[in-house]
Amino acid sequence: MKRRGHPLCLVALTLIMCLALSCAGEAGKTAEQIAADKEAIATFIDHYEKTLKAGDIDGWSALWDDDAKRMEPFTAPVVGKEAIKNSMQSLLDMSTIDLKINNEEIAVIENWGYISGTFTYTAILKMTPDTVNVSGSYLSIMKMQEDGNWKVFRECYNSDNPPRKPEETGE
Repeated sequence: MKRRGHPLCLVALTLIMCLALSCAGEAGKTAEQIAADKEAIATFIDHYEKTLKAGDIDGWSALWDDDAKRMEPFTAPVVGKEAIKNSMQSLLDMSTIDLKINNEEIAVIENWGYISGTFTYTAILKMTPDTVNVSGSYLSIMKMQEDGNWKVFRECYNSDNPPRKPEETGE
């Protein structure tokens, strides 16, 4: 006679283990520590905004983990802190950025966290009087470093603006 409960028990055991592991992450920190980490991440994002607005590429790139990945709309991911810095430097060489970030959600589990929200920015092109206005949503996965500081490990954002049609780009 076959036992039918075995696969179901395995599924239940797996779910219980996942729940226990996810709860263990928060159990390692007090409510005060979690609140302090959330505040540190919110402050971090303020610094992220200010360094870009100031055109401070070194200050901005210092906010990224060495193994970071940045996923932008309509392009391949940019991998590694130096590649991310070079990509942003190209943008700053062509424009000045006026950025506003609105944080909506922050969560922390041990040495990992995420922050999400919305943003708007205007890129003021240096060679022409044109501006590009973009708004959208973002999600950043944060990693606490050995020194206790938070850095961006993964960043992904989208644009509320539809992609430009070929006739708008001159192609």
